[in-house]
Amino acid sequence: MKPSKKCAELVMYFEGVKLEPYLCPAKIPTIGVGATMYENGIKVKLTDPKITLERALELLTFDLNKFGEYVDRYTIEVNQNQFDALTSFCYNVGPLNFKNSTLLKKVNANPNDKTIKDEFLKWTRANGKTLQGLVSRRISEYNLYEKPKKIYKEHPEKFKDAEQVRINLRYYRGAVGERDRIKAKPHIDYLEKLKTELPKGESEKLEPYYLPKDRKKVLIISDIHLPYHDDKALFAALEYGLKEEVDTIYINGDLTDFALISKHETSTNKHSVKYELDCAKVFLKGLREMFPKALIIYKYGNHDLRFDKWIRLKAPELLDIENIMLSELLGLRELEIVQLDSLQWCYMWDIAVLHGHELPMKSGGINPARAARLAINRPLIIGHFHRQTKDAGMILGKPHFYTYSNGCLCDLSPAYLPINNWVHGFCIVENGIVTQKEIINGTIY
Repeated sequence: MKPSKKCAELVMYFEGVKLEPYLCPAKIPTIGVGATMYENGIKVKLTDPKITLERALELLTFDLNKFGEYVDRYTIEVNQNQFDALTSFCYNVGPLNFKNSTLLKKVNANPNDKTIKDEFLKWTRANGKTLQGLVSRRISEYNLYEKPKKIYKEHPEKFKDAEQVRINLRYYRGAVGERDRIKAKPHIDYLEKLKTELPKGESEKLEPYYLPKDRKKVLIISDIHLPYHDDKALFAALEYGLKEEVDTIYINGDLTDFALISKHETSTNKHSVKYELDCAKVFLKGLREMFPKALIIYKYGNHDLRFDKWIRLKAPELLDIENIMLSELLGLRELEIVQLDSLQWCYMWDIAVLHGHELPMKSGGINPARAARLAINRPLIIGHFHRQTKDAGMILGKPHFYTYSNGCLCDLSPAYLPINNWVHGFCIVENGIVTQKEIINGTIY
């Protein structure tokens, strides 16, 4: 038995179709409907040319036939719709998981067992969380699995003879029977058909990061811009963190500067990218040695993002080289540092923590904290604007809350903006209470 068109449509609906090579969440070059290699066994590369929809369907057919062979091998006897549903399931969870699943055991024991639906719905989690996309997929697979009901046996009165069948068909189409039936329910079948044929809508929303509940005191530093940092300010902030015995260090963006690969015009006498990377590695290694038991979190800011963005836009041919991205070059995994994406939200108690570039505001204005509050109206800590400000807000029926913008730890007189209103600073968050600190000439106030 081979997968039918129904199987292909179901898989396409949930997998989506991309005609140009891309990196899947597992960082594997992929094309079409989740294809990672071609029929000849050659792996997909990010430099491969764009394919047509027809070619994507060919690759999908090849892959489904391959997974269909696994289903055929392990199942005893199923009908076409059941086979299609199980092939889609196997395609999604992998042959080994399919082979060892209780679902397969129940199918082989009794393919009409009503508890098979429960077995489909057990496979809806990823990284310990239930995903709505997987829930929807499992329900669709089970609906396809149970679809082939014995209509003739259940409704013999509708199949007395050929004429009775024709009458039933005409009634279903609206040609006979209740005069206004079609007007009252206009083409609802086409809506259901569209729901199955239209590729599933894609979302790029990132799951927020929540500070573990066992953390009590956090040092938040941002905008260091290595190697253009201010020695006195940076070391004063770190020394304060040691003195306060913080259990968490949160680098809130722009640890690095990457001036030479900025989209803005820059001076050619800036340090090389390699030098900046070396400085960042020295800093992170020293930070881990200073705080060996602390949770260290590094959220990318707009400057940190420059490196990976430059690789993707200017040298995509390098993407399949191992350890080419910033997190890998800095050795974050080896240092046990948690890395957050530049657009990923973090929550500490009831406070959101963002770098600041994510917000819908081009500048901080006179008071960046107030501008941020007006943008999202919730408790918030940001950096990015290099200014130490605070603002109060409220949501009707709830206590007042505050938004904060922290100062920077970089040079206050850069060549591109020698006249500014920046200040050095950082903050401590202890059990949800924020304390801002300003640094003047290395002294904390």
